[in-house]
Amino acid sequence: MLRRFSRGLPVKKFGLGRRSAYEIRSRRTRYWSAHHTARQKRENDFIMRSSIALALVIAGGLAAAEKYAGPVPPKPDIPYLLHASNLVETEVADARQEGKKNDTFLISGASSSAKTPLAEPIFLIDARNIQPETFELYRLDVKGGNREVSLNGNRRRGGSHALHLAVKPLGGHLYRVEVDEALENGEYALSPSGDNRAYCFEIY
Repeated sequence: MLRRFSRGLPVKKFGLGRRSAYEIRSRRTRYWSAHHTARQKRENDFIMRSSIALALVIAGGLAAAEKYAGPVPPKPDIPYLLHASNLVETEVADARQEGKKNDTFLISGASSSAKTPLAEPIFLIDARNIQPETFELYRLDVKGGNREVSLNGNRRRGGSHALHLAVKPLGGHLYRVEVDEALENGEYALSPSGDNRAYCFEIY
């Protein structure tokens, strides 16, 4: 009985040998699978980086192609009305303050020398010592041969509010300032916030 049992042992050992070979093949399969996956990941990363680089090059080319090529204001820090390819210089004035609280600003003359037929005018400015983002636009009332605006904050008492503007950089010191709402005919002035300088124009 013992001998027969012992003779049967090699069969059992042979079974263990088959499982070992299977495990070796499995390990090799997992190794090559992992190696292939890592290689595929590296290739995918390379393709992704190349795609991003190509997209940046294309975007740069489009930006260069869209570079502003229109008229440029001959004088710095003065807004110019844009009429197609022509520029009209706004009237430069210094507003004087009057009123009990110095909240009324007067500009000499009943009308501006700068005129435009556009209800939503566009301005170009070569900003060197001025910040276009600080511009405020006001409608002026004509009284006693002068133009004036009251900033007392109470519209019921004749106070005015700033009209909507949109500012867009065009490259370098050049900016485009657009009126973002339709304006009625009349006298208007652009002015930097907290500054008495006024750049006047008339819509007719």
